[in-house]
Amino acid sequence: MLATREPASFAARFADVLPRLRVAVREGVVIGFSLMTDGHIDMMFVDPAAHRSGAGRALLAECEERGAQSLECFRDNTKARAFYEAHGWRIARQYERVFAGRARGFVFYQK
Repeated sequence: MLATREPASFAARFADVLPRLRVAVREGVVIGFSLMTDGHIDMMFVDPAAHRSGAGRALLAECEERGAQSLECFRDNTKARAFYEAHGWRIARQYERVFAGRARGFVFYQK
């Protein structure tokens, strides 16, 4: 996705949500981010090269400190699901919906 999008498109998309956006930085480089709205984690991503570095754990803990109670994850993202479940998140429901032009399976987690 980053290869096909210009930085300006991300700046425009996220400008109005900056107060809800958190980033994980290592040695001056952004390695992950989270976005939360009204107790729901909208997005949380960590650069695969930074997996197991503690960045995801720190982002998730920060979201929980701000009152995170739910999040959504692709059903087939087994690594993310294992991560959330290891941190005490539990599946509330599973469903399908259209995402990026095709039907995808999702799981909805609650804490």
